[in-house]
Amino acid sequence: MGVNPPGWSHSIVDKLDEVTARYDKFTGEDKAFSSRVRIEEICYDPIFDKYILQWAKTLEELRAFATNNAIDLGRTLTLLTDGTLPQDRSNVFWTTLIDPLFWRGSPIVRDDVTATVMAQLARGISQHLDTLADGETLDVSVMSHSLGTTVMHDALAHLGSEPFEGNESLTSAKYQFDNFFTVANVSLLGPPPLVHIDPFTSVVRPKTAPPLASKLDPYCTRFYNFRHEFDPFAQWQPFKPTGWGKNFIVPGGINHVHDVNVHGYTHYLDHPIVNSAIINRLIDLQAIPDAELKRTVAAYPRLAPPACNTAYTNMLSAFKALCDTNFSSPGNLDEIIANGVAFYKAAKQGVDDCHGLVSSIPGIV
Repeated sequence: MGVNPPGWSHSIVDKLDEVTARYDKFTGEDKAFSSRVRIEEICYDPIFDKYILQWAKTLEELRAFATNNAIDLGRTLTLLTDGTLPQDRSNVFWTTLIDPLFWRGSPIVRDDVTATVMAQLARGISQHLDTLADGETLDVSVMSHSLGTTVMHDALAHLGSEPFEGNESLTSAKYQFDNFFTVANVSLLGPPPLVHIDPFTSVVRPKTAPPLASKLDPYCTRFYNFRHEFDPFAQWQPFKPTGWGKNFIVPGGINHVHDVNVHGYTHYLDHPIVNSAIINRLIDLQAIPDAELKRTVAAYPRLAPPACNTAYTNMLSAFKALCDTNFSSPGNLDEIIANGVAFYKAAKQGVDDCHGLVSSIPGIV
């Protein structure tokens, strides 16, 4: 969600370099992560921008969109028109929360986004395969966050189950990804009829998951699902398949709050439970030994800075209440948007109460 133009991944790579350098094997090393892996950015934000510009961010277009797609947006429209919503929270709707609305509510937008992601994936993999010397192999892992988890899931589901542009080389029968890392997985979030591809029955599953009725092969060796305890977006409809075996990995203990945006990509990556799994799988299984990881997790502060404890308490209480929200119908888009605005309000209040709580959400000073 949000504004992610080409180059958006630089902050993610910088964070991975930073956290990797915290461990003994990489102490003092520049670009400790990015010098050891080849990184390909996938960008689909311009697709959303194209349609938002067509709308000109008008309430009339939003009403027409809701009517044409039979989506109840009464609560959202009220929030945007009754004068009670501050400008900053109105802006967060148009810059951030409108993206999942488009993704779930508009097949045209969804198909356009999926097609561009598939093309970038196929092109990136093919280009690297072409550079391999005889006998070399290429291990490819995919990492996604928030709305990107469902966008990437759908793109991979298509790539894995059908030829792409007449080429079968990336179908699951001929190719598997090494790891699929999902950060704040929201692939179930939204009304069930609007979930385009069922993530429980697609090829995007680890090799230890049960066989598919379609006989298609699993598309990845391991599937990591990182979910923060106080992240409402990841908790409202958590992705919890059963019986997927040991290669479906859901690490516990992710409950730190070093930023008001607990849903943020870099905030997740800062936690050693999250970054150690990524580093070990992509660089070296022994890069961060269990003993070092245990010490690092024990020393990692859950809350920072201590001077903001009162602000933390109030903010986490609001986040916990949002996590426990019961929707009137499963994944109602209107209520998800309204509660997304409430998440932003709680984050803004946290910063107002203590400026030591930094923010990676545009509009919060």
